Amino acid sequence: MKLCICAIIVIHKAFDYSGIYVGYCVMYTAFGAAYGTAKSGTGIAAMAVMRPELIMKCIIPVVMSGIIAIYGLVVAVLISSAITKTEYTLFQ
Repeated sequence: MKLCICAIIVIHKAFDYSGIYVGYCVMYTAFGAAYGTAKSGTGIAAMAVMRPELIMKCIIPVVMSGIIAIYGLVVAVLISSAITKTEYTLFQ
């Protein structure tokens, strides 16, 4: 009887934690994009001093890190739409 109760609790906890993991997906991609923007921003500042004619080439990493944040948001939406709460028994 204890095994049945523990298995049901684990299944419900896994469903409850899935929303948290979707939030982690958005959070870590946003942190990564912010870090990439900050690092490339310092590169742009250094490039503006040394070679001002190449500043437009340095904008590409900033745009790419923004794309990473958007990609994380899209993946989180796809994962959250696929989450369904089904009632499992011990035999499934």
